[in-house]
Amino acid sequence: MEKIIEAIAKAKASSSRRLPHRPVNAGPFRADAVARDDSFYSRFDRVDLDGAHLENNRIIAYEQNDPKTVVYDMLRTQVMQQMTANKWQTLVVTSPTAGCGKTVTAINLAFSMARQEGQVVVLVDLDLRKPDVGNCLGIVQERSLFDYLHDDVELADILIKADDSRLFVLANNRPIKNASEIIASPKASELIANLHGLFPTGIFVFDLPPMLVTDDVIAFFPQVDCTLLLAASGQTTISDIEDCEAHMRSTNFLGIVLNKFEGASESYY
Repeated sequence: MEKIIEAIAKAKASSSRRLPHRPVNAGPFRADAVARDDSFYSRFDRVDLDGAHLENNRIIAYEQNDPKTVVYDMLRTQVMQQMTANKWQTLVVTSPTAGCGKTVTAINLAFSMARQEGQVVVLVDLDLRKPDVGNCLGIVQERSLFDYLHDDVELADILIKADDSRLFVLANNRPIKNASEIIASPKASELIANLHGLFPTGIFVFDLPPMLVTDDVIAFFPQVDCTLLLAASGQTTISDIEDCEAHMRSTNFLGIVLNKFEGASESYY
């Protein structure tokens, strides 16, 4: 465990420089979202989420009163402090390999961010080969991100508003074989530009595939501001982290979340 932590610290230190912000949106960034009236939000389908389904899928941050959400709130605060300070709006969540918990973390982090007063958050499932955000949330759609990427629907037609929160979800209901080509295509740039157009001061969280499994994440780095890496205790190796470090030199690296750690914890309340 100590070697993993040392590798994390090394990766963080070597990636501490800040790359220029990619100004794909017009207008200044601020932490709170642009005030919108009810008619704007009524454009999007609203889905009432099933609390039992969410809990079964380890999605706990939707419920503010759950004391377990504090870990995601702490992560949210650290991430948003760096993003606000650098005027960043687009965040990639990934992992070295499968099974580290990146999707669960991305969803919980997005819910926690959206609980900040006035903050709009859009969660995008860009793990195009194995999309799972919709399954974790219990969202069933006839049309999804797949259709948008193939020029069949408008973005506003597939964005879903989660309950009465300020979290919007762009899910995908089927795998896409040529994922890396699509992620590196002008259509991906158009996606980000359109999201900025709809939510000029929003935060956009992208769930991407594991970094060492495909080249999808590397292809997407030029499109986004910063990256968060998930490492799994007892699974992720030092070599995995070092391999990811080499790829992350082209992105602003926020840090590594050590997931699935079974060490002792103390309760404050």
